[in-house]
Amino acid sequence: MAVATAATIQAHLIGGTYPEGTLDANNIFDYAQYTTRRRYPSCEVITTQPESTVETKKSTDTTIAFEINYFDKNLGLRTDDVSTQREVENVIMARMETM
Repeated sequence: MAVATAATIQAHLIGGTYPEGTLDANNIFDYAQYTTRRRYPSCEVITTQPESTVETKKSTDTTIAFEINYFDKNLGLRTDDVSTQREVENVIMARMETM
């Protein structure tokens, strides 16, 4: 199995079908955005810890942790915003499960 990186997860997420006006190839990032320059809506894939390796005589296990953050500006409308956010989260989870 190939080692996943933030860039490969980003490429996999770009292939998803998201609700209109949410995520596309231009606002899914494989790095953390500056807080003051963050795009809304957007998604970040970040490596949260350095990779750790456990070696035995039979095998070598490498663990890498990632964090996927979805950012959406809350305009207080509460009707479609919550359901749209839930749809985007479901697509992200489905894409990660197929990886």
